[in-house]
Amino acid sequence: MKRLLLLGFVGPCAPVWAQNPVTIHVVDAQSAPVPAATVEVRLQGNDEVVLKSLESNAQGDVTFDLPALPSAKAPIPFFVVAKGFAFARGVASGGKAEIKLAKGAIWRGIVADETDKPVAGAKVVVNGGVIGDGKDNFYLFGSKLIDRFTATTAADGSFEIADVTAKGVIYRLSAPRFTDLMGEEKTLEHTSRFKLHPGAVIGGRLLGIDGKPLPGVQVRVQTPRFGSSSVSAPTEKDGTFSIDTLPPGVYSVSFDAPDDLGVVIPALENVKAEPKEVAKPLEFRAASGVVVTGVVRDDKDGKPIKGVRIGMNGPSRPSSTTGALSTQTTGDDGTFSFRCLPGLNRFYVARVSTGYLRSSLLKEVTVGTQPLPQLVFNLVKTSPVRGHMVDENGKPISASVKVDYSSSIQSDAEGKWQLDPSTLDFSQNTIQLGGGDTEDGYFEVISPASIDINDPRETTIRVRKKNWLVLPGRALKLDGTPLEGVDIDAQYYSSTSRERGRSTMFPASRQAISNANGDFTIPQIRSVTDIVPEMFTVKGRKTGYVFRSGGEISKNGPIWQVSDLIFAPLDRKISGTTTPGARLTVDGIEVTADGTGKFGFEGLAMGDSPVFAAKDDLFGGGPVQEPFQIELKKQPAQGIDLSLAKEIWKEADRDSVGKDYRLGPWFELQGMAGEDQATQLDKVSKRGDETILALCMAWEWKADPALLIKACNLVKNADFRAYILMTAATKSDDLALKRLAITEMTANLAKNQRQGFGYEMDLYEIVPLIAKVEGEQAGIAALDRAVAFTLKNHGIKSVPRNENAGSMGRDQVLAMRARVVAAGSPALLEHIVAQIAAEPAAGYQTQAYGNALPVLARSLGYEAALPFLKAMEALPETVRGEEPDNGGGFNLSKAAAFDLAVSNIVPMMEKAPDEALKLARRVQDPTNRPQALAAAARFQTGPEAAKLWQEVVASAALQDAPCFAAWGWDFDHALGEKLFATVRQRMDAEGRGGPRLGVMAANYAFYFARVNPAQARYLLELEWGYASQNKLSEQVLSAIAVAMSAIDGKRAAAMARLIPPGRNNESLEARRKIGQYLTMSLERRSQWRFQNWRDSTALPGDITD
Repeated sequence: MKRLLLLGFVGPCAPVWAQNPVTIHVVDAQSAPVPAATVEVRLQGNDEVVLKSLESNAQGDVTFDLPALPSAKAPIPFFVVAKGFAFARGVASGGKAEIKLAKGAIWRGIVADETDKPVAGAKVVVNGGVIGDGKDNFYLFGSKLIDRFTATTAADGSFEIADVTAKGVIYRLSAPRFTDLMGEEKTLEHTSRFKLHPGAVIGGRLLGIDGKPLPGVQVRVQTPRFGSSSVSAPTEKDGTFSIDTLPPGVYSVSFDAPDDLGVVIPALENVKAEPKEVAKPLEFRAASGVVVTGVVRDDKDGKPIKGVRIGMNGPSRPSSTTGALSTQTTGDDGTFSFRCLPGLNRFYVARVSTGYLRSSLLKEVTVGTQPLPQLVFNLVKTSPVRGHMVDENGKPISASVKVDYSSSIQSDAEGKWQLDPSTLDFSQNTIQLGGGDTEDGYFEVISPASIDINDPRETTIRVRKKNWLVLPGRALKLDGTPLEGVDIDAQYYSSTSRERGRSTMFPASRQAISNANGDFTIPQIRSVTDIVPEMFTVKGRKTGYVFRSGGEISKNGPIWQVSDLIFAPLDRKISGTTTPGARLTVDGIEVTADGTGKFGFEGLAMGDSPVFAAKDDLFGGGPVQEPFQIELKKQPAQGIDLSLAKEIWKEADRDSVGKDYRLGPWFELQGMAGEDQATQLDKVSKRGDETILALCMAWEWKADPALLIKACNLVKNADFRAYILMTAATKSDDLALKRLAITEMTANLAKNQRQGFGYEMDLYEIVPLIAKVEGEQAGIAALDRAVAFTLKNHGIKSVPRNENAGSMGRDQVLAMRARVVAAGSPALLEHIVAQIAAEPAAGYQTQAYGNALPVLARSLGYEAALPFLKAMEALPETVRGEEPDNGGGFNLSKAAAFDLAVSNIVPMMEKAPDEALKLARRVQDPTNRPQALAAAARFQTGPEAAKLWQEVVASAALQDAPCFAAWGWDFDHALGEKLFATVRQRMDAEGRGGPRLGVMAANYAFYFARVNPAQARYLLELEWGYASQNKLSEQVLSAIAVAMSAIDGKRAAAMARLIPPGRNNESLEARRKIGQYLTMSLERRSQWRFQNWRDSTALPGDITD
């Protein structure tokens, strides 16, 4: 009998078991049967896919005879398609299910090229549906379903696809010689408009060992980023290939050579896709390679294990090709073999057989020209984890318990349960538990919160059965009359496991439809004690209306209540005139003014939303007036404005009263900007330790040493005072301040003598100061005292990443503290690295260098770090993963640690531009390489620098590319415009164009404001309108508002005021950052990283800017 894994859900899914038979009842919103509906079930096993598709009968029923499998209570995912209805996804439990179909929507759109010329013959595919806020989106499976929702554009570029979900679709657009476009479309009420960009090309020729063409070999092209998809095509008869639908970027090229060819083909990384007219063909030649063999055995009896999938990456299959690694499955004798090229090749266990634990074993082998000894993987056999489930009174109970989000365990009538760990999609030894669902209620796990799969003892899981609550509500129009047929979507996170204050969070989604009276009832809601209120949202959607307000959740005694959901009809019209050809936007909708400047919007919600317009470098707009004429003017970027910043901060300070906002006092400090530092200190001298610390941080510790010492003396808490003195001394060159810090910290350590991680950290923090004040030998002596404490209080073995820091292995601690002592001298770094010897093969020496060398370079200059880079390269290759999660996420491979160090050292090598570029080109990691190259590019001149900037922007992660494009614009304005065009094309190609994902658009606009403030602001206004109308998250709104500070500080503050407070006070945070930008010097702005700043909640230092 074959093991089958059921698919159909987004995210990981552990194997669950089907049943035979399964009956599905299909009805409409009024519960009337829907005949002739296509129902499809898909089950995927290790070796095959079982795909069954049937039509419902006159009673709306369809029955599947599925393979008989071990469990009788497994959920079965299915899809339903019927004419006039939206396609839907459901789950059958207990051998049956009923699914209600909503009325289908029609999606219309127009596809054009960059010049607005219609693209005929483009393929538009709807391959999924949008559910709620997107967390539960689902994808269609099978060509039969997908073909039903595929259209080809007409001569005018138009298309139409019926029976899609009204909440939105997941799509992919493709056309020959154009880059594919994919993403989500949620505003189906309006005609969607898409622009396709010309595709870049990677092409070449593949030759055999004898120099003759190799036809029919699959070529894979993939971006070197984790999780990216690949594009493939076969080589032609003459060995040539050409892939011409790629977005601009840098790719890896690899080949899937059939085994019978007896060859292996070198892959090529960092290949730039270029326009067809300038693309140069590549030539690849096959090699015989070396066959590496291996065997997988049981670690106890040594018997071979069949069905284990082994993966490999190396010169023929780089690790950057994450979606297309080479794999082999062991046969009856447990063996596998790969044909490899010379160099470092990595082999790992990709999938285990039933009855064995998931493994993170990794074998790194340097292949030469001679055969190698057989590789051996030993797997640990696992026994089923067993136990009983009992209720709160200790009586056996049939219950369902969730296992780490993706699966569940079910007890029988006697309370017995069993779990096979080999079916789980992870290799941790501990799995979290959460209460499962049933039709008539749900379970809360009382204890334990987790189970150890290695514990041979039976585990008793104590649960409590609870009844479902329902959540009634109303959907109303603006005038207070009921609104029928609203699709209601509730999303919540339940806290379903309670033990020693711990809580395991599981998401849930519930749906309902309002009736003629506007009433709706959301079923299967957990109690007020089992849901986090801040993570409980209720929203609604109806074609022809927009959700305006309501849906606030609150507790009413033991039950939930939701405020009325208010909807505005989309019947507002706006018309007016502006500059001919200008683009205009309101509420996230776009139109273009005609040749006379006339424009018009239809299908808008009633309200006072402003209209904005832009053309070239001109911008204008505002509230609608009669007659409505929008005059476009030059849009400047935002200059420094301290008075506006103080006004925004004062307002935010007032709004923070009564809120749990830790930066409230910071607003008051910023209000003192411009005053001398002594006056500032006098004002806060009696405000407490934290306020004084905040002031020093706001100064960025740049103050007269005597003033810093005075600030320290005002601090009452000894630990606080020592911390402030240490930080001030570290950032100052004043010898007296350093001596005072050493005295204070030494006394503090002697007084406390606490045996904790904080105490240990202080022992290392003081070392660099002692070395600089008392000499290197004194520093080494202080380091020896710290190391002695570590050796005494930490075990030899490293620990998993989720363990407490105080229980780390000794090498883990030393590797972490290397970066602290590196600020003192090279000798200190060399001394601490020499102490790392508990686990010599685990790679903690490379980890220490990777973290410490940038610190050493900042303290003493990059020259001090270069010898250590050579020492780092001389270390042996890291042997990782001999135990699951060995190293706890602290250790890196030697290559990764080297890349990390170099990418942080290169920015300091301005005086050695040639050496900086050579060093940057040695970085191979797809994330760190563009960072290093971008830093080196800033030191280059001439045409070579322009080529380097193009390479950087094409290869960088999309969130980093706008920043690098802005740096390229600083180098050459004309080049910068081309770089931003490349970034925008990549955004569109990856489904990140606006209005789609506001955060990415905000990131782009923040930097593009340097080039064209008018177009940058227009993009932000477009995104703001879309995000506001579609009730996107506070984080998205905050990102847009903060980005607007680069263009118009007043408008940015107005946006920030409209942001709902949220759990993290996003409105206050946004205003803090907007004011921060307004006070920044122009030099500092040019270096600012929006992505890091947007997510930061650290105390900024702005008073001195």
